Amino acid sequence: MATKNVPVETTEEKYDRASRLEKSVRSLQRDKERGEICQKAADLFASLGDYQDSQARAQRCSKKANEYKEKYKQQEKARKQAEKQQKVEENPKKQIRKREIRLVIMGILIIALGCTAIFMKMKPGRYFRADMFGKIGFYEKSYKMFYNLKDYKDSEERYKDSCYKFGMDQLEDKDYEAAKKAFRKLEDYKDSEEKLTEAELELIKKCKIGEDALFGEYRWMVMEQEGDKIFLVKLVPINGVAYDKKKASSWEDSSMRKYLNGKFMDETFNKAAQKHILLTKVEVPLASGDSITTEDQLFFLTAEQAEQYQKPLSNYLRDWWLLDQGEGKHTAQFVSRGVAKEQGSKLVSQGVVMKYGYEMSDENIFMRPAMWISLK
Repeated sequence: MATKNVPVETTEEKYDRASRLEKSVRSLQRDKERGEICQKAADLFASLGDYQDSQARAQRCSKKANEYKEKYKQQEKARKQAEKQQKVEENPKKQIRKREIRLVIMGILIIALGCTAIFMKMKPGRYFRADMFGKIGFYEKSYKMFYNLKDYKDSEERYKDSCYKFGMDQLEDKDYEAAKKAFRKLEDYKDSEEKLTEAELELIKKCKIGEDALFGEYRWMVMEQEGDKIFLVKLVPINGVAYDKKKASSWEDSSMRKYLNGKFMDETFNKAAQKHILLTKVEVPLASGDSITTEDQLFFLTAEQAEQYQKPLSNYLRDWWLLDQGEGKHTAQFVSRGVAKEQGSKLVSQGVVMKYGYEMSDENIFMRPAMWISLK
C-alpha cells in the first residue's frame, strides 16, 4: 500500500474528534478537567455548523461543562471553608506539628511521584499503562501506546488485539468510519478483513448517487442502485496499462480483461471484499454493430454508459478506455478529456466518446474499471 500524505482534517473527522472528546469525559476523575474537556467538545461541535446533530451536541456539551464547573466551584468553596474552620479550632502547637508532618509526607510523595514519573516514561512503565488502558476498555489509547512500543515484549501482538477490540466497539456503536480506519491497520488479523469489508459496505450504503466511498484500495463513485446491488465506477482513472499487448480484437480476448479480473483484483481487494463483487454479464459492442457477451467482475463502461454518466464522470480531465471496439483493427473507443469550457469561476470537463477509437497498445489512455457489488 502506497504511503499517502496526511490530508487536511475534514468536517467528518472533526465531528469524530469532538465525539471522542465527549466520550473521554467518563475516564476523568476531577470535575475541573471534565468541564474543560466538555467545553472543548462543545466548541468543536459548534464550529461544525449544521453538520448532522452538531449544534444539539454542542448545547449538550456546553450544559455539561457548566454543570461540572459549578460543581468544582462549590467543592473548592467547601474545601476552603473547611480549612479555615480547622485553623480556627486547632491551637498553634498542633498546627505546627501537623505542618511538620505534612511537609514530611509531601517530601515522601514528591520523591515517590518523581520515581513513578521516571518509571512511567520508560518502556516498562509505558507497557504497564497500555495494559491498564486495555483492561478498562480504553482500547484506542491502549493500541496507540502498544504501537509506539514496537517490539518491546509482546507489544506488537497486544497492539493488534487492542486495535481489533477498538474496531469492534466502533462497529457496535455504528461509527463505521472509525471502525474502517482501525481494521485497515490490521490487514488479515483474525477476521479483520471481513469486519473491514462490513464497515466499508455500510459507508457505501449511506452514499447518494454521484458520491464516492473507499472500497479496497481505491475510492469508487456510486452510479446506480438496484435493491441490494450497487454499481460503482473508479473515481480517479489509473494510467500506465495498455488495453492489450498482444493484438487482441476486442475486450473479450484483451490482456486488460485478464489483468483487471486477476492481478488488479487481488492487489485491490481482500478476499472478503472480492466475495461481494458480482460476476456480471457484460455486453461488448463490436464495430460491426453486433455484440458479444462476457462474464466479468471488473470491466469497462460502454460508450452508451459513458454518455449516460457524462456529468458525474467528468470529474477527471484525462482520456479513459471504453468496452466498444473502435473503427480500426485492434482499436477501442475511449472518452476524451475534450476541451475545458469556462462556466462562471469553474472549469468543467467536456469529455466526449471518441468512436473512431485508439490503438489498444497505447499506455497513455487511462483505465476506469466498473463493477456491481452486493451489500448482502
